[in-house]
Amino acid sequence: QFYLVWPLVMIALLITFSATWYAFYLARSITTPIQDLAEGTRSVAGGNLDFEITTRATDEIGLLISSFNRMTRDLKANKTTLDATYHNLQRTNQELEERRKTIETILENIFTGVLSLDLEGKVTNLNHAAEGMLGLSSDDVVGRHYREVFRSSSLTPVAESLDQVCRSQGGTWEGKVSLTRGSSTRTLVINAVGLRDRAGEDLGQL
Repeated sequence: QFYLVWPLVMIALLITFSATWYAFYLARSITTPIQDLAEGTRSVAGGNLDFEITTRATDEIGLLISSFNRMTRDLKANKTTLDATYHNLQRTNQELEERRKTIETILENIFTGVLSLDLEGKVTNLNHAAEGMLGLSSDDVVGRHYREVFRSSSLTPVAESLDQVCRSQGGTWEGKVSLTRGSSTRTLVINAVGLRDRAGEDLGQL
């Protein structure tokens, strides 16, 4: 009887060993890619977009790995594009800032008074020459409506002229105003023109 049972025991042990080995192999083929995916997720979250999963699989796990690698490549490409765009914007902003400073320097050093208004009639710029002509400070008037700025009796003619300028709706306007300050009277020639951007949109008056 022993000789009859022994082969059956060996067969049973072989089947058990094979099933156990296959179970471990199957579990490893699932858990290893999942562990790699978890590690990859942590690495990408930490900013490493060069991470790529090299584990091969042919089932749904393989599709997931392929999607993950494609996602990291897309993220890296997008990051490269965003970095280039950011540097271009920085360079453009720096150039615009330099141009703005140059324009401000020119305005502050010319003898012609310059006053600009936005579409709402608020003062956006008043250069040094205009400050001296009108007896005002740009720090006190920028951001305020011109009617509020020129409401004093001595500056009423300027407000009335600016009313006509704003009614020109972005066109040109020419006129003269006489301002009396103390015992002296000064006549100012006003030339106004509408401000527009490159697209032709109205920005206000100059």
